[in-house]
Amino acid sequence: MACLNPGPMQGYDTMVPADVPEIIEFEVSGKKYWWDPNILALYDTPEKPNPYKPVVRGYPGGRVGMIVLQATLKCNLACAYCFQREHEFISGTMSFDVAQRSVMSVTGNQPKNLSVCFFGGEPLLNWELIEKVVEWLEPQGGKFGVTTNGVLLTEERVKFLSKHKFSMILSLDGPRELNKMRVMGAGEESYDRVIAALEIVKREAPDLASRTTLRGTFDDRGVIRLVERLAFLNALCDDGYASGVAVEPAVSSESPCRAMGKQDGNMREKACEEELARIEAEYEAARVWYIDRIKNGLKPRYQHFYKTLERLVGRQVALCECGSAKGYFSINVGGAIHACHHLQNTYVGHVDKGGIDPELQQPWLENRRYNRPLCKPCKFRNSCGGGCREESITMMGDIRVPSVRECMYKDIFFRNCVAIVGELGAEKLNGVLKLRCGCGDGPAMPSMKARNALRSKWVGLMGDGDDAE
Repeated sequence: MACLNPGPMQGYDTMVPADVPEIIEFEVSGKKYWWDPNILALYDTPEKPNPYKPVVRGYPGGRVGMIVLQATLKCNLACAYCFQREHEFISGTMSFDVAQRSVMSVTGNQPKNLSVCFFGGEPLLNWELIEKVVEWLEPQGGKFGVTTNGVLLTEERVKFLSKHKFSMILSLDGPRELNKMRVMGAGEESYDRVIAALEIVKREAPDLASRTTLRGTFDDRGVIRLVERLAFLNALCDDGYASGVAVEPAVSSESPCRAMGKQDGNMREKACEEELARIEAEYEAARVWYIDRIKNGLKPRYQHFYKTLERLVGRQVALCECGSAKGYFSINVGGAIHACHHLQNTYVGHVDKGGIDPELQQPWLENRRYNRPLCKPCKFRNSCGGGCREESITMMGDIRVPSVRECMYKDIFFRNCVAIVGELGAEKLNGVLKLRCGCGDGPAMPSMKARNALRSKWVGLMGDGDDAE
């Protein structure tokens, strides 16, 4: 018998007798594994179940550490899958007065050491707000981030973001042919403008590049080609344009699964099953690509796999997916307070109406796995986090009910990451990925010749790989 993720569990207060001690046997790519969901242990041979389970006590609201300011909901692009497009009717841009009053209200007049992320729409359309908020909060220990499509980045703005140590999420779906859903208002492609912006970042602010994540999105009804997207975006990171990669399916209501409401019952579930079955092979191919990068001494950047591996290898208890309405809030252009940056069904107060409404906030505070009946029997119950609560409300009509579609995605992530651990081992993964698990040093960067050889193997799948340069 061998435990594939040895080491102590993390993120719990105490252990109590388990309701149902169990070991779950499952198979990934022809290989069997055994999983103890109560102690988050993964084995490659049968093992007796542990009789205890982890407990995290209380539902503290905690100190507000992050606020998202929706600088404007207007955008200079017209991406087909954007979940914010339905909110573009909300006119105007956020004023500094609204931003300042909202921050003071949500933080209880204690904005020191606050992290602020500027979001939209396209937040660079309200550049004046960004400058004023930085001038106000930076002397109080403020830290800043921005999510942008990159089109409006200039040398001056890049230098500003670098000087004030911004982190940046820049949207780019992949090579030119896979970025065609990201168009300007008149239908013009945005690809060349974004690549030009990345050139400025690399040339003028390599420190900003080291804090930049390239975020790709695909519509899972159409062209996916996940490995091609990952290979291209990782090649950009290898060349110093950015440091992280996130690629995920669109969460817009245009997805056939999400387009059907709770009332559609079996039809909606069938659409979800067909949708996920179609992309399962994509994620299996991504797993092969991920393992290949590690075997060749290169760090694979892919946020979904990284986050799952971090929980799996580190045996991290995760009873809630994020800090929405606890340590994290989002402020709309007019001062409405939301539990997160998704504005639909997340309203919890308004700066002009007494701030955060405790009654509206409470369901978010209490929404750990304990209060989600369908999560209790799930084999991933202590490590999944339960998924997005906004999706639960929007798609299932209840914050306590997990989305069928999201559960299927989580299952795909988990199974593929189990296979990655099974093939490479926890120690090697710790060393390459520097997971927050307490051990391992990363390997030396391979030679340029080795990097180019691996790039040719994967980026070559899309034909001409020169766009990565």
